[in-house]
Amino acid sequence: MGARSVVRRREWYRLTLRNPQVREEFLSAFGDALGVMARLEEVQKELETATDDMERMGSLLDELNDLQKKADKANVYSLRRVGAALRVCAALMRIAAARLTR
Repeated sequence: MGARSVVRRREWYRLTLRNPQVREEFLSAFGDALGVMARLEEVQKELETATDDMERMGSLLDELNDLQKKADKANVYSLRRVGAALRVCAALMRIAAARLTR
């Protein structure tokens, strides 16, 4: 990877991911799913350590079940959701490329 490529990547990062408007737009589109997925991961990690506490494990399994239902309702796992995320990323890349060529 050349120096020019590194500069462009840094510029793309600055123009897109660090841009509050872009971040806000991305989170408005995917924030609900990201929150559910983050909590799913947290609960799964907590389950790994709660092996001795059956009451805690039961409440974590109930929460995991609820989160799975929310994830299904939000279409977190659907290909349409993945496709939408890819379209957003492609749009961000076009915006960044247009600004880099100015």
